[in-house]
Amino acid sequence: SDFFYVWLRPLLRDTYPDLFSGILTPKNEEMIATPFRFENPRERFEKMMRDTLRLIRARATDEFPSSIFYAYKQREESRNGTTSTGRETMLTALVNAGFRIIGTWLMSTEMGARANAISANTLASSVVLVCRPRDADAPMASRRQFIADLKREMPNRLAQLDSVVPADREQSAIGPGMEIYSRYSRVETADGRLVTVGEALALINNQIQEYDDREEGYFDPSTRFCMIWLKQFGWGDGEYGVAHGLAQAKNVVIETLRDDHRLLTADSGVVRLRPPEAYAPGGEAVSPGAPTTAWGAYHQMAWHFGSHPDAQRHAGAASVARGMRAGLFDSVRRLEQALYAYYDRRGDARQALQFNALGAEWDRITIERDKPAPAGEQIHMIRS
Repeated sequence: SDFFYVWLRPLLRDTYPDLFSGILTPKNEEMIATPFRFENPRERFEKMMRDTLRLIRARATDEFPSSIFYAYKQREESRNGTTSTGRETMLTALVNAGFRIIGTWLMSTEMGARANAISANTLASSVVLVCRPRDADAPMASRRQFIADLKREMPNRLAQLDSVVPADREQSAIGPGMEIYSRYSRVETADGRLVTVGEALALINNQIQEYDDREEGYFDPSTRFCMIWLKQFGWGDGEYGVAHGLAQAKNVVIETLRDDHRLLTADSGVVRLRPPEAYAPGGEAVSPGAPTTAWGAYHQMAWHFGSHPDAQRHAGAASVARGMRAGLFDSVRRLEQALYAYYDRRGDARQALQFNALGAEWDRITIERDKPAPAGEQIHMIRS
């Protein structure tokens, strides 16, 4: 703002003397939480945010929704676990101002390589918060009723987000839950205590996780085994006895996972998932013919994205997908979403981002898959 101010000042200070009386723009009313400039910066910021949103609410119309473009930090100081305090502060201010939140949509607008992002907890992305004025006579709700509403309405709303990129889906899924919370004037516990936005976000995330856990039932038994093994042991070693017990529970056989599907190694009492690099064409994790498990199919497709330049990676992933039955192709998409959601909830951004590359380009992969196969490409059709 100072850059433009110094050029406008000599032109407009006679017309707007109050606005252009200073050398630079005034900073005292700037709504930021900067410790070295203000005392109690967080409290000051939150009060100004509340006052601002109340003014916006007073001028909002029922005819059109209000869209608030909000830049937030991916992880901030913890309040109630790993909830982003910036997001919680914004949502709380919106609800207290009298808004009903009807959507949250993530926008990738921030450059990760800019100077002040390096080794700093700076902006990670931006969110559009879509709101409407809450009815003045909106009813109250109990915590039990709020949870019942989440269980009844969230699954259908989450199913509508299946086409959203995994990294964006988690943020977008907050919208339907907050719409339920903010439609009420107040949500209370049985003893009359307010259910805060932070508590509501925790309950919403529980429903998202329950939905994702149910979605894992769509996967083949071998993939479900690998998902559980990854969550417990990662790409490291685990005991054969533990693997055998888990395999029995999932109705799979360790030797089949090792010899036929080639998803793991098992020797000397040690079991280990094959690492992603083993899924290179001709690698030790690739069995003859098209993949028959979602786990193997996903990692073969993902290998092309991690090892090819842009011009080749879509074609490489599509070549793997071309011979799959339709149900397996859909399962690969669900698998990536489930793994991304798991690591994102743990706060492991590095691992989570590994399970986002295919989803971000899924439409283009589908288009490439449906094209005629290039001359010389062998397709092994696997029928269910």
